[in-house]
Amino acid sequence: MEEVSEQMRNEPEWQDKILEPAIILGVDNISHTGILIQIWIKTAPIQQFAVGREFRLRIKQAFDRESIAIGVPQQSVNFQNYPKNGSGDRKNGDNSYFSALGGGE
Repeated sequence: MEEVSEQMRNEPEWQDKILEPAIILGVDNISHTGILIQIWIKTAPIQQFAVGREFRLRIKQAFDRESIAIGVPQQSVNFQNYPKNGSGDRKNGDNSYFSALGGGE
């Protein structure tokens, strides 16, 4: 991360936007969604958004080069066949099947 920030800081396009070397404060949180690392980059006024976007892009590219995987939240959805006719037939106003699943009206 230090290397990425220094590379950006030394490029002509970013020299006037990044005012000081990045300060990497360290790991701020670890959870099931990932690791939060806090980094401060002092920028010229109104440049924090452009610098932040570019920095995150370059960090992602550096992680990819080094085969560092970033977790992607996943959600499983299970589809079940419910009775189309007879018990639980919503067309006939019978919501017993859906009510048992917590989805009845």
